Amino acid sequence: MRTEEFLKLSRAAVSELIHERLSSGRLEPFAGQDRRRLPRWPFPGQVEIRPADDPHAPPTFFDCRNLSETGLGMSGSEGFEIGTRVELSLHLPEATLYGEGVVRYCMRVQSRYMVGLEFLFDE
Repeated sequence: MRTEEFLKLSRAAVSELIHERLSSGRLEPFAGQDRRRLPRWPFPGQVEIRPADDPHAPPTFFDCRNLSETGLGMSGSEGFEIGTRVELSLHLPEATLYGEGVVRYCMRVQSRYMVGLEFLFDE
């Protein structure tokens, strides 16, 4: 994928990103304990989100921490209510993915919030 590409968020697009980094040797598995159904991978990037029910709300920016085929973990200075539907853009060197997700986890850790999003695919 090229930097100028903007891709609709899909499981196939996320899987391709993960496999592209795996095959290039630029990706190591997440080292922590994991209770998830699918593996997650450290995946630095920037996530831009806003509540899906308020398209005029200013975006909130987070640091992407990890990515799996069904969601991502991120950290930032603001928290969101669990269950909030959001519009998101995931900005990575390879591409920008855009779509929707739902907040499944949010916890304040020191001065930041750790937030987990589940992707909502159209498929």
